[in-house]
Amino acid sequence: MNSYKVFENNPIAYFCAEYAIFDHTPLYTGGLGILAGDYIQEMADQNFPAVAIGLFYHKEHQHGLELNRERKTPEDLGLILVKNKDGSVLKIPVTFGKNKIKVQAWTWKKGKLNLYLLDTQLEENSSDYWIITDTLYVEDRYKRLQQEIILGIGGIKLIKALGIEPSVYHMNEGHSAFLSFELIGDEIKKNKTSFATATENIKKRIVFTNHTLVATGQEMFDINTIKSLFSDELAQLGFDEWTKAFSMTKLALNMSSKVNAVSKLHGKMAAELWKKYETESITNGIYLERWDTFKYYSHKESKRKLIQYIQNKCGQSFNEDVLLLGWARRFVEYKQPLAILNDVKKLKELATRENKKFAIVFSSAINPTYTEESTLYKKFVDLIEGELKGIVTFIPNYDIEIAKLMTSGCDIWLNTPIVGCEACGTSGMKACLNGALPLSTNDGWINEVDISNTGWIVEDKDITKNLLDILEQKIVPEYYDDKEKWKARITHSRNLILDQFTTKRMLEEYAKKLYLPIFSKLYP
Repeated sequence: MNSYKVFENNPIAYFCAEYAIFDHTPLYTGGLGILAGDYIQEMADQNFPAVAIGLFYHKEHQHGLELNRERKTPEDLGLILVKNKDGSVLKIPVTFGKNKIKVQAWTWKKGKLNLYLLDTQLEENSSDYWIITDTLYVEDRYKRLQQEIILGIGGIKLIKALGIEPSVYHMNEGHSAFLSFELIGDEIKKNKTSFATATENIKKRIVFTNHTLVATGQEMFDINTIKSLFSDELAQLGFDEWTKAFSMTKLALNMSSKVNAVSKLHGKMAAELWKKYETESITNGIYLERWDTFKYYSHKESKRKLIQYIQNKCGQSFNEDVLLLGWARRFVEYKQPLAILNDVKKLKELATRENKKFAIVFSSAINPTYTEESTLYKKFVDLIEGELKGIVTFIPNYDIEIAKLMTSGCDIWLNTPIVGCEACGTSGMKACLNGALPLSTNDGWINEVDISNTGWIVEDKDITKNLLDILEQKIVPEYYDDKEKWKARITHSRNLILDQFTTKRMLEEYAKKLYLPIFSKLYP
């Protein structure tokens, strides 16, 4: 796309708290990081002028990860420490009230794109500051606040130190929204403007992508803490009238000229929730180079690989001719992880029918500090180690490797969120790309397409009965008795993703709907 060249001198600056570039690392925890990793790799492939900013986390954050997993240093991952022209390490100063800290940066390069990951583990910093970048989404609220200050403010300072002059600052979720504070301060100093004028000027350059409307996904901090670190004026930009707290989402909304949701349904829900803000909808996509297993292996070969992995990791044996269902995401209420398991008697009877059997594989990365996840997971374990033993199995520590195995090796991809709660659901795109057909509530991206020739929609009201009825009456008979129709579904589902749900299309939409309109006003 020739219009990308206009950003050569003033690139897009993309900020996110996590990036899934490398597998088996603590640099990401789930869908947000995988999406960000997919997006910036597409940017690199398209020679899109951009720079990405994040944090380098040193320690694992997920419960149940193999204790013998070797910790990888930045050098192990091929990251390069950013240095000044004289060869000394570039150190960025960041302040927390009266306290000062130095931040260094590691870079990963692909094509013309540089990803910079900020790190506080320098000798001149105290041990208290070292642990700021220990783990992603650290529990301690003040440490979490420090992380987000370093991401946003430290990120802007790094960009300035490198001599980069972005045209647009793209915040992928609200974790980096403090970047607006630094930009406002710069604008006031540079152009001698008032706070109000500086705020409006900076707002023109910022884009905010929201990925969740669920309240627990909104980052909140004590308003008085923010006032003590910054000014009352700045604190007011993120003040939430309902909670009386400082909201990173509210700050991001207030400081962005363009806000987008990540599916059409998500956009509709966002518009109802945030009536004061105009919201675009740009549906997520997937990076084909990472997720297209089908062009290398047949679905049967991929299924064999998954079954072998389950045998090795879980000690559970499945027949490769038996219908295999997969469910993989966080164990939280709105995703309804136990939906298909809630009628144990009926499920067991259906799954064990002679010559019509099916099995289910689950995977997740359970965090025991989240009560909701722990409670649901305990119920789940009780079921699969009891009456459903041999029918249902669980692969722990869901990551990129397991995601590739499951989305290419399962026959059916279960997606069970309450409608309106899942922003997009890109794992279903990966599954459809590789021959795993969707059995899904009508949420996220599924809401945008007719999947009657691809998979099956399930109503989320009385979901357990509906899931089992569809399995018994439609899916199981077709899988075993109409192979040609099943193969046609696989072809249709793959073409659907290739045509509509790639990061290439997604990047083109961001450029057309968000980046270029902003650029044309700033650089007429």
